[in-house]
Amino acid sequence: MQKETVELTIIIPAYNEKNIKKDTLLKRKVVKNLGIPFEIIIVSGDDKYKKDLDELASLDVEVLYLDKNRGKGYAIFRGLKEAKGHYVLYIDADNDIDPSIIKDLYTKINREEWDMVYANKYHKFSRVNRSFIRNLSSRLINLFIHLLFNIDVKDTQTGAKIYKREILEKIDKLRKAKIPGFAFEVEIAILLKKLDAKVNDIPVQIRVSDVSSVATSNVVSFFKDLLILRRVYGKE
Repeated sequence: MQKETVELTIIIPAYNEKNIKKDTLLKRKVVKNLGIPFEIIIVSGDDKYKKDLDELASLDVEVLYLDKNRGKGYAIFRGLKEAKGHYVLYIDADNDIDPSIIKDLYTKINREEWDMVYANKYHKFSRVNRSFIRNLSSRLINLFIHLLFNIDVKDTQTGAKIYKREILEKIDKLRKAKIPGFAFEVEIAILLKKLDAKVNDIPVQIRVSDVSSVATSNVVSFFKDLLILRRVYGKE
């Protein structure tokens, strides 16, 4: 299949996702309703739910197995190597983010010719269901990111974004730090600004459990990676 025949690639990084089949099928239903040629690529950091992943593969979902969990950033750029779509959208494996965001992101970038469009949980029309403590900690982290880096993306960490494929490929070539973990989004934002890319945001609906699934070690690694990015790029 030639790259030009696919309009939209959806990359789903997955690790220890017990509801991967159900959640992916809901995403697939949303994108099918768009009536465009598409592909879905799951990049899995484990094979714990291999039976469900194999069933998805029988429905034309491409599944890439990594030898171990190497981080969300690694998974996204591994999926990019297989992407055939004119646009590349990545979204978290669970459905904490309403899957309808796929339609909203595609419509925005396709109709208005942006290079990248992201879901912004701080948008005035966003609806985010989570505790005051989680909301406060998220805002403090976001403030810290923007104090360290002069970037245009107001919300780097919400897990739903769409790009023109050529922009994401340019970013991949320009990455100096090649952050494999969650802070890879910040490196992308830095490089989007260097490329003078046209970015915009849309509101998002999120329902988040107050029980965090993010390990303390991942949080520590995230802040270490931010300091690496500061050293590599400065405040550009």
